[in-house]
Amino acid sequence: MSDLAGPCAAGAPTPDAAGAPTGAATGNLPQIDVVVLCWDRLDDTIETLDSVLAQRQVDVRVYVVDQGSKPETLAGMRAYRDAHADRVVYHEVGHNTGVPGGRNIGTRLGHAPLVVALDNDAVLPDALALRRAADLFAADPGLGALAFRVVNYFTGAFDRRTWVSKRSIERDERVAHAVPRFNGTGHAYRRDAFDRAGGYDDGLFFCWEELDLCLRIVNLGYEIRYTPDVTVRHKVAPEARVNWGGERFYYLVRNRLYVTYKYNRRPEQVLLYAAGYIAKGLYNGILPQTLRGIGDGVRLCLGLSRRPRDPNTRLAAATRSYFRTTDLAHRGSLLTRVRTEIFTRLS
Repeated sequence: MSDLAGPCAAGAPTPDAAGAPTGAATGNLPQIDVVVLCWDRLDDTIETLDSVLAQRQVDVRVYVVDQGSKPETLAGMRAYRDAHADRVVYHEVGHNTGVPGGRNIGTRLGHAPLVVALDNDAVLPDALALRRAADLFAADPGLGALAFRVVNYFTGAFDRRTWVSKRSIERDERVAHAVPRFNGTGHAYRRDAFDRAGGYDDGLFFCWEELDLCLRIVNLGYEIRYTPDVTVRHKVAPEARVNWGGERFYYLVRNRLYVTYKYNRRPEQVLLYAAGYIAKGLYNGILPQTLRGIGDGVRLCLGLSRRPRDPNTRLAAATRSYFRTTDLAHRGSLLTRVRTEIFTRLS
């Protein structure tokens, strides 16, 4: 069965008594570019940026990509940029380029070897969070990307919707381990891995863009790791701008069919996903957007078949083994997967 639930081992050094991570490198500070996408929510965005600029023992530069905010937000962000001109770049696109498109723009504006991406409603709760992330990358050249631990901003409880692992949350939420992908709320990656993988696929717009990029990063020989040592506090958007009754399930279906075909080129697997999503759409009363997603997903697959194939979408045996180990091995029996991935209510 396919995964229809949806996205959309070394530990970090511990701080010593002086507040510096033990084993921290001496000399030049680790350079990190932080990418934040902005679409209004001025106060939340500024709180996110303040938490980044408060980071210590790292050399941080922030790239804010504005995707069509209202005039009052633009004015507020321009003022913030002017007040922090040495460390904040504010790039106005003027329209919504989608999540992967915006992250591509922000990443390619910078030059640091490490890139951190945060949602503009996610806050770093302590001043050494990014230093701990940098130390993890420095300690392991095979680490391509980090998935941060995400907690509810208001309650401090773990945000279960951001869990990227297929292992038990209750057992492993506090354990570093290899995972199939990161969550967009808070993550980091090596610029070299990002560049060699070709960056995000702009055409996805929203949903599954992290998995798509991680497939190519792992195929280059890197590991994706979940770390509980870097936490972000996440505010759930009260306006629920992309909800299941709107466009979210449409993008989930469309993009999953496309990503499946992109790496496997097996029409029968695309049909299996489509059948599962039809059942899930019927069960949740959203069949119209399900069918629209399938139609557009098939069209994307047909378009993909007419273009030269990216060699890095031919997954090596080691890559397939990695995803079997980090994903399929933890999803239970066929009956369990049908129950948990198809016949469940969307929330």
